[in-house]
Amino acid sequence: MLQKWCQATCVVLQEQWNEVLKNPIQLACHEIRPCEYQGVASAMQPGSLGLHLKVTPARVPSIVVLSGRTTQGLLADLLDIPGTEWPEERELTPVESSMMEVLFERVAFAIGDSYPGAQSTPCRFIEGMNRPERTRILSAQAEYYLILLNFTCRFGTEPIAWILPRKEVDEQLEDGSHSPDSDTQAGLSVLESLARRIPVDITFELGSTEIPMSAAMNLALGDVIVLDNSIYRPLTMSVENIPKWQGYPLRKGPRQAFQVSEKAGE
Repeated sequence: MLQKWCQATCVVLQEQWNEVLKNPIQLACHEIRPCEYQGVASAMQPGSLGLHLKVTPARVPSIVVLSGRTTQGLLADLLDIPGTEWPEERELTPVESSMMEVLFERVAFAIGDSYPGAQSTPCRFIEGMNRPERTRILSAQAEYYLILLNFTCRFGTEPIAWILPRKEVDEQLEDGSHSPDSDTQAGLSVLESLARRIPVDITFELGSTEIPMSAAMNLALGDVIVLDNSIYRPLTMSVENIPKWQGYPLRKGPRQAFQVSEKAGE
């Protein structure tokens, strides 16, 4: 169940990050290793960036550790900085940290959304930590799962470490593993989540009319074409060319917008 969770998280997070990064990245689950605190500490080298998360309804503390290279590679692809060599490792500025939180929030979403159960599990991003090796979030007496993911971008491949308390995670997974259909439900949950994020074309029909070909060929700048739709009637919104909603145009700041008023045909 833990392996399914990790694999699904890689699929969802890869999709989530590729939506905002200028260059595509790939994520794959490499290894899941039960270990004591000393093994976890080895994954938090100086120069790493830690993401403090709270996972499951019990708000179990968890940390995702990005190496300095991974952090700078993500920042370069977020800002579309050219090059093929790993950027110089350094601490993020406050402005850069704020920008990177877009990616950090998506880590929490991917972990929670990919949980191998009938429903997703809560996962909240708490804060970024410039020196995760000094953290007191984890107990030196507890056992952990050290999950290693391979992060591949245009600069190369680096590991990402995901740290979870073993006892709490085992209990959570056991609670959700009694149903014989849990694997099927987990797979359907991930597929449904992916399907819900597939982009679709939405069209707003202002109106239509017919004019002679001669008039169409003689159209010039400033000409006005009167449509068949009254300004008092709602417009139709179609999803993939299928009428779904009706509503009215309006303005949101400098942008045009559409306010849904009712279902099409009702």
